[in-house]
Amino acid sequence: TLEMLGRRPMFRFMVFKSGSSSDLSIPMIKHILEAVEELAQRRWGAIILIERGFKLSDYINTGLNLGARLSTDLLITLFNPTTPTHDGAVVVRKDRVIASNVLLPLTKKTLETRYGTRHRAAIGISELSDAIGIVVSEETGTISLVEYGTIYTGLNKESLEERLFETFHANQLKNNHVAAHG
Repeated sequence: TLEMLGRRPMFRFMVFKSGSSSDLSIPMIKHILEAVEELAQRRWGAIILIERGFKLSDYINTGLNLGARLSTDLLITLFNPTTPTHDGAVVVRKDRVIASNVLLPLTKKTLETRYGTRHRAAIGISELSDAIGIVVSEETGTISLVEYGTIYTGLNKESLEERLFETFHANQLKNNHVAAHG
């Protein structure tokens, strides 16, 4: 029942927009951007979930608990096809990679055939939570962002950076603007 309620836009707005915002710092966003760019160039598939207000504990418990400091090199290593962690998702909370090799629910939506399991999993978890998913396609190296059940494809590092800064620093930028202009 809760899963079905979570799929309703108004319920998600009331629960997830209630002032909860991640403390994902600018340096952490830069690490993610650099890793995603490298993963896309190498065509190493990836799902990076950025946790916000809704805790992903039930999903985190399906994977390997890490609690490691977020870095570009760590993300690239976790998605290296020769490692056992490359198939699942990575969950990021603030400045930490909480878990890797995390299993996610697949969306029940009918999607175009160009979207694979990674995309379906990122959409699935974004329908049930306020997490932001970044997907790198193994087949094409395409970068996508998923939020609230919607996928934005064909992103490059700059457009992904714009979306992440908009999401995680909109209030901070707004407050700085107000302070500067009185």
